[in-house]
Amino acid sequence: DNGPVPVERAPSLLDDSSCRSYRAHFLQSEHFNFCGKDEQIGPLVLSLKYYSQTDNCNNHIRIILRLSSGTRHKLVDWNRDIEEHSPVKLARDVCPDLTLAFLQPVICPNTAEPLLNFDEHVLVNNFKYGVIYQNVGQAREEAIFGNRTHSPAMDKFLDMIGHRVALATHSGYRG
Repeated sequence: DNGPVPVERAPSLLDDSSCRSYRAHFLQSEHFNFCGKDEQIGPLVLSLKYYSQTDNCNNHIRIILRLSSGTRHKLVDWNRDIEEHSPVKLARDVCPDLTLAFLQPVICPNTAEPLLNFDEHVLVNNFKYGVIYQNVGQAREEAIFGNRTHSPAMDKFLDMIGHRVALATHSGYRG
């Protein structure tokens, strides 16, 4: 994974799902994590991965900036000889509204797991819904939960929102 990064994608805010970026580009490769608290924006976590070629022509930095308002992912060009790329400057490249002066390095052997959990907690591949049918005139809980049939309009509604499963035998979704 330390090979060259496609130049046509840099520099830009990437369309890749930011919640998958850490697993795809940072996990099990050398990278750096920093944390801090901005007076205006709040807490943040920054992950940086440097891509460098020996000829110094095709160097990039991959940035993930996690804010309480959302995660941002960017790939920027990097020339080691000309530009200084401090973590704070790189964070400001992604979010110009940042006002903090420094970031603390995260020096912890098990940082990857909580970062993955944070990034990927928004991934939902399946949804579960419970729908209860209430007949006209039903007011008591026992009557509503005792319904064994429903209307054709309810059938149309159920078909519109998804597919039905038998709860007693279905084991496809967790939670």
